[in-house]
Amino acid sequence: MTKPWFGVHRYWGWYPQTAQGYAIIALMFLGFLSVGIYSYLGAGDITQGLIEAIPALSLVFALTLLIISLEGAKPAFGHKDSPNYSRDNPSAYLVFPFLFLATAVLFVWSYLQLFAFALVILLLLQVYRNITAKE
Repeated sequence: MTKPWFGVHRYWGWYPQTAQGYAIIALMFLGFLSVGIYSYLGAGDITQGLIEAIPALSLVFALTLLIISLEGAKPAFGHKDSPNYSRDNPSAYLVFPFLFLATAVLFVWSYLQLFAFALVILLLLQVYRNITAKE
């Protein structure tokens, strides 16, 4: 069995523990940087650039979380003897999709951006399914 790319923090979330994990985190930051630069150069105004970048940044973040939930160690909720023990409640991971719902309302006039937010929400719900799935 291969080592998971991401380990489970004691309280909440994951951390990279292999080269592949660090590469995924580096790609996430590279994605954030490229979306930010592209949005700023396209808009010409920092405020408008940030508003236009929110859907793409959300998509990069959601894809990163999906990869982490697929390739990382699964949190062992409630099993204190497990090396992957996590004190948090698995329902706490449902907060990710709902964080983006409020922002999605701002982009109703653009179907492409609305589609991006729907994709983000679906990806984050899949993250929740991945971490709560029984092995």
